[in-house]
Amino acid sequence: MKTVTLRFPSLENLGRFIQQQEGGYYTNTRMLTVKGCFAPNSIDAACNQLGAEVIEHKN
Repeated sequence: MKTVTLRFPSLENLGRFIQQQEGGYYTNTRMLTVKGCFAPNSIDAACNQLGAEVIEHKN
């Protein structure tokens, strides 16, 4: 799992993503971002299906 920040194009898509997560993340609804440790397949799904973009990577 990687610590990553994802930016979403809409609040609806951000909400869909965080409903699928079990917790352990920080959400900034003003900036439409979520930061946390997510599995690589969750990151890929967010980018491909919900239009998210990775704006920060840390190992």
